[in-house]
Amino acid sequence: MLTVITYSCNVKSNDFEKKYLDVKSNFPYHFVGHFPNSVWSTNAMYSVDTSTSLNNIAFFFEVVAPPKFYLDSVRGVLGKKSIAVYRANDPTLFVVNKFTTKDNYRNYYKYPDNYEFDLPDTIYNKIPVPNFFRSPYSQLNTPSRLDSTFTLYTLECEKGVHWDEYHVQKENYMPEYWKHGYSKGVAISEEKQVVIFWFICW
Repeated sequence: MLTVITYSCNVKSNDFEKKYLDVKSNFPYHFVGHFPNSVWSTNAMYSVDTSTSLNNIAFFFEVVAPPKFYLDSVRGVLGKKSIAVYRANDPTLFVVNKFTTKDNYRNYYKYPDNYEFDLPDTIYNKIPVPNFFRSPYSQLNTPSRLDSTFTLYTLECEKGVHWDEYHVQKENYMPEYWKHGYSKGVAISEEKQVVIFWFICW
């Protein structure tokens, strides 16, 4: 079963904030504790995918044009707490479900039978990051689907099954050494003034 919800607002909305916080509350705090506790931006969106068919549970919260002090503060904290920092257009990125696009994500029966590697050996030293195909800023010519102005700050990433409720996946699109795991972090584009909070579990 595929369940994907995207919700956005361009004005201050208590209804949007309530829906966002309701969705956030469905995830264990350890996974989404870095997400904002309120929606203060007038231009924000969230996307949640609770599908087990794609072996990928995901939650994203995107803020556009936050105050400069907030952007500077977040970037400063991330620089100290991140376990890995990548450019979004790094050709050696290790992306979860790297083949997914806006055009094919509903047709998972067209996906490959397994994760096909045609990448340099350097990928084995990388930490998995999301496929940001859901973002309004997505594009097809980078591994992460975000353009080169974005920097990806990974806060945590661990192997293994960490959420038993969603350990019912049939297909496996990840290699054996990262068959299951989770990743959380923040993507920032100073040029576009966009902040994207993420959590993914596979």
